[in-house]
Amino acid sequence: MSLAQLERELGGQLGPRHELPWLLRSIWWAPDEGLHPALRLSKHDWFRGMHWMIARFDPSDPEALVLAAKGGHNGEMHNQNDVGTFIVQLAGESLVADIGRGRYTRDYFGPRRYEHLANSSLGHSVPVVNGRPQLAGREHGAELLEHVASEEVDVLRLELRAAYPEECGLEALTRTIALHRQAPRGWVELRDEATFARSPGSVESVLITLGECALEAEGRVVIRGSRGSLRVEYDPDRLRAEVQLLPWVDLAEGPRDVRRLVFASKAQATRHDIQLRIYPAQH
Repeated sequence: MSLAQLERELGGQLGPRHELPWLLRSIWWAPDEGLHPALRLSKHDWFRGMHWMIARFDPSDPEALVLAAKGGHNGEMHNQNDVGTFIVQLAGESLVADIGRGRYTRDYFGPRRYEHLANSSLGHSVPVVNGRPQLAGREHGAELLEHVASEEVDVLRLELRAAYPEECGLEALTRTIALHRQAPRGWVELRDEATFARSPGSVESVLITLGECALEAEGRVVIRGSRGSLRVEYDPDRLRAEVQLLPWVDLAEGPRDVRRLVFASKAQATRHDIQLRIYPAQH
């Protein structure tokens, strides 16, 4: 999906640069640090009901790699269309990010809710199939295929076909997300395998970030935040990579630049296999 197509899909829902209520909110709504006791973190947390997996390379190290991934469905309370999305955190910063909720407006809770980037699957790290985003509703959800928790690797494998319109022609869309605890710092694996039932189609695997993105070399993209960086590796013979900038998206804490890092097969086909490896990088 091109940037122009994305802007049309979202109906131009980009926010103003500055608004006084949001500046005041950031001052007066700051939490009291003394209210939160210290947490005891584990290597692996699993919430079966919504297929939430949280995997940590080293829970004793706040700088270490963390993966959070979910299945679920698109009929949740305060729903966003985000079946199969995930977050990658490094040095306490979400570099593959969830951008949170948008600014509350009349349209935000009306028929145009999913034209807002924060609510649309186009604003999440999920596939785009034949240029189409996910649909809202409980029936548009994930099927859990596999969940593994071990000392070496944590894995979540989901069938995402039902999250997309029938006219996409999907026979299967399997997403595998894993945290590998290989020394020295671990890495995250993403694999999207799609099969079209009748005719060739297109699939894009998208990473959402609030950081900077650079296509540094063939087969490598770097995401840079304020405290850490990630290196994303892919096969340039089979995939193309593109960075799409969405400036000043109207989010709950004020307008922010959002970047969509898009990986797609170079040609339409009846079968696609998009594989990414995400590593901690030198900052």
